Amino acid sequence: MHDVERDSYEQRLQAKDREIDDLRARVDRLEHMLAQMQLQLDAVLRENRDLRRENQELRRENQDLRKQLGRAKREDPPPDPAAPSPGASPQPEAPSQGPGPQPTGKPRPSPKEHRKKRRTYGRSAMPPDMERKEDLHGWGPCPSCGGTDPKQLREEVTEFYDYVPARLVIRRVIRPVCRCRDCQLISTAPQPDALAPRLRATPGLIALMIYEKFARYLPFYRVDRELLRLGLSIPEGTRTRWLEWAAGRLSLLLPSLKRALFSTGMVQTDGTGYWVVYGSGRRHCGQMAVYCNKVATIYDYSPDKSGKHQRIFLGLEDKNGNPPGEDVPRFSGFQVADAASVSDRTYAQGIVECGCNAHARRNFEEAVTCDERVAMEALSFWRRLYAVEADARELSYSERLSIRKLRSVPIVAELRSWLERQGSYLPKEKMSEALGYLRRQWDALFRYLEDGRIPIDNNLSERQVKSVVLGRKNYLFCGSDRAGGWAAVSFTFIATCAQHGVDAQAWMRDVLPRIQGTRLSAYDELLPHRWKHSAMRVAALECAAA
Repeated sequence: MHDVERDSYEQRLQAKDREIDDLRARVDRLEHMLAQMQLQLDAVLRENRDLRRENQELRRENQDLRKQLGRAKREDPPPDPAAPSPGASPQPEAPSQGPGPQPTGKPRPSPKEHRKKRRTYGRSAMPPDMERKEDLHGWGPCPSCGGTDPKQLREEVTEFYDYVPARLVIRRVIRPVCRCRDCQLISTAPQPDALAPRLRATPGLIALMIYEKFARYLPFYRVDRELLRLGLSIPEGTRTRWLEWAAGRLSLLLPSLKRALFSTGMVQTDGTGYWVVYGSGRRHCGQMAVYCNKVATIYDYSPDKSGKHQRIFLGLEDKNGNPPGEDVPRFSGFQVADAASVSDRTYAQGIVECGCNAHARRNFEEAVTCDERVAMEALSFWRRLYAVEADARELSYSERLSIRKLRSVPIVAELRSWLERQGSYLPKEKMSEALGYLRRQWDALFRYLEDGRIPIDNNLSERQVKSVVLGRKNYLFCGSDRAGGWAAVSFTFIATCAQHGVDAQAWMRDVLPRIQGTRLSAYDELLPHRWKHSAMRVAALECAAA
């Protein structure tokens, strides 16, 4: 009996010892975590002290500048010692000190004062290139004696900002009808830059409506209401035919713009849904894809979200799945996109896949609630990689590749070893999805280290998709699949003009009449990035000002 009690007592002791060991292990882990948190807290406190010290220095500099400014306002400017006083005899010049800089008598500023930014006070200057209209005010009778024969001494000029309301006019084109004295033929002078037969609108009006719809994202009923306020009522069918004609004319420039886009060997792509009405009020969700780089931005509408339309756009196949003709622009090189499955067959046909590090980083930002320590460690790697990209943003492709190999490749090697040390999580946890995405897309995500043309992320195309999303929020849907194609053309040239700092209305006002009379080989000169540096832009701006 005593042996049984002794055995049970020993078993309880062993169980207590195991519990004590578990508690000690937990205490050790907590102490380790506490030490790490203490290190992070110390770093934050040091940074906070540095910021406070810098803030105090800036405040002292600000106070010194205010004191100097107030002292300068109160005191008169000191007399120039070099200027002789009235009635004084001229003083002999001091002997020269020889070649080299002469002493000025002023103390040399310290390097810290030399680095101070020059602060400006008062009103900002008005833009010198803005149009100015002059209002000349006459001089009335003298306020003292009532005299009316003044002598002008100078002019006081005061400038104000003003707004000149827009207005619509009817432009009359008068062409003489003449008879030839030699052959007696009666003929009419040619029509200047006619857009289309029976088209009762100028390029300026059509460019205005396209800009309001696809750059300011206004529904057409609001554009019609604004035109009605200015005195013009346009039937809906007439306005639709005008815009379809303009989009059809601009679409003639798309092959040339696509060749310019493909010439860099790198394209970024993304897409979003675009609702379209069909049948008796029913709707279906199409796809508005965007392809862009530093040269151009092209939108492409498709009725569905299959990858076939992407392969057709890139010139890999035609609508029937066969190889396209020789005149179709074909892309070869790097495509930067997210990990969407619609591009799998595109990559199988020779296009090199490049991933988006912004997506990978965003997954760990969302996983902070799951495991904060692991998420913050992962985000620190991307913080360092993006710091390298910020330093290399203005460099050439070769210089950017060199600095990436020097600074980014070691960071990626550290990230790889860190990733191999991570454990497993439940399948539906955010951290499991983030780590899985990083493991699956590793080669595509860091292919940008192989070529200086490839960006680190796909944020450029995501910013270009924002235009479609803002328009979709305002006018909700498009009238048909055909109208979706016209909308893609308008979005394309509006975005490309904005990308190169070109006024889209001035460009369309000048280019729309020129397309019909321009040779196919000269279409490149009409593209926004070429037009910007040509004489056409100067002529268009002069015409707009007149």
